[in-house]
Amino acid sequence: MLLCKAGQSQNNLINMIDTLTKYLKRLKYKFIGGYDSEEYWRNRHKQFGFDIRGCGIGFYTNIFKQNGCKNYIGLDITDTLFAELGRNYPTYTFVKKDITEQLVNGKFDVVIMIDVTQHITEENRFKNAMMHIKDAIGETGIFIVTSWLLTDKVKTFYEKARSIENYRACFPGYHFSEPVPFRDKFIFTIRK
Repeated sequence: MLLCKAGQSQNNLINMIDTLTKYLKRLKYKFIGGYDSEEYWRNRHKQFGFDIRGCGIGFYTNIFKQNGCKNYIGLDITDTLFAELGRNYPTYTFVKKDITEQLVNGKFDVVIMIDVTQHITEENRFKNAMMHIKDAIGETGIFIVTSWLLTDKVKTFYEKARSIENYRACFPGYHFSEPVPFRDKFIFTIRK
């Protein structure tokens, strides 16, 4: 139930309703213990025309292509943009996969997760994702990742900050580069 005093202006009521509507729209993705990330990102793409998870719109895919990458596999939790990506990058492969639940087939020289790990809000799913990444890194491979590198802190229902110690715990004995500022986060590498 919503109670308002009659003295409120119509503009104030409209602003309150707009704010409440935005909040309630975000809640539709939440459930106990996390959020429906696939549905959230599919709807985000439909609403805004872009997707910043996984291979997304192909921004980094294009960088790999421009630098001569021959064997590229892009993973994303939603396949919303795969048809377009397939047209733009016909020699590359795009796979719908939830890295928190599914293993990656094969060993790779480079594994990159930019603006992804903060959207894995449940700790056990984060650990699963890192385990799957560790299994996918080849003997001389490198994992490039971005993170806020803050003490564990939930920023929103779909974002969680983690310290570098969270990553170190998932990759014991691995070598970590010095984190470097990258956009609003830090970028660093992990290798055997």
